[in-house]
Amino acid sequence: MSEYEIYGSNYIGNTVKVTRTSNPLNTGIQGLIVDESKNMFTLQTGSREVKIPKRGSQFTIIMKEKEVTISGDDIQYTLQDRMKNTGKIVKSKIRERKR
Repeated sequence: MSEYEIYGSNYIGNTVKVTRTSNPLNTGIQGLIVDESKNMFTLQTGSREVKIPKRGSQFTIIMKEKEVTISGDDIQYTLQDRMKNTGKIVKSKIRERKR
């Protein structure tokens, strides 16, 4: 799976696990992404919905039967803006790896 597919995808409907977050009570929460805004994921975890901030969080998302780890800081865009700017996001990730 390419970085373009990862960062340019619609995450709604995918299963996610919160692997790191500023609120330790939210670490380890797993659920289905039912909504996404610029700053938050809304997860359906059993019978309740939980809002997890993207900033400062790390997520493991199951996409096309593969686990992908994503930093919330890298995807802090609205869905439309992230899809439109996928090239910029991927280029910045490549530059970070070269440092």
